[in-house]
Amino acid sequence: MAEKFIIEMEPAKPAKDGKPSVGPVYRSLFAKDGFPPPIEGLDSCWDIFRLSVEKYPNNRMLGHRKIVDGKPGKYVWKTYKEVYDIVIKVGNSIRNCGVEKNNANDKVSSLNTVAV
Repeated sequence: MAEKFIIEMEPAKPAKDGKPSVGPVYRSLFAKDGFPPPIEGLDSCWDIFRLSVEKYPNNRMLGHRKIVDGKPGKYVWKTYKEVYDIVIKVGNSIRNCGVEKNNANDKVSSLNTVAV
């Protein structure tokens, strides 16, 4: 039997009084008694991506399959570092077009802080 990593927090609710039905609510088994506190320094998706690049620069991240004679072939992968380099180039291109950060919480200035 497979191990379950999610638990049902609330059962499904049938349609009632003109309101649509609602499916059950699930939560990670690790957060069944409430969500764990946030990890210091991981405040945005960029922080999570940056940390992943630092820890696993040579691991496969994004892949696609080449089509050979109309059939899917083998996967071709880009590593975290390769994807990061593309993201930096896209970010720099956007900045060169005149787009600047517009609030104090913006992480654009940290684009060049990953040392891999």
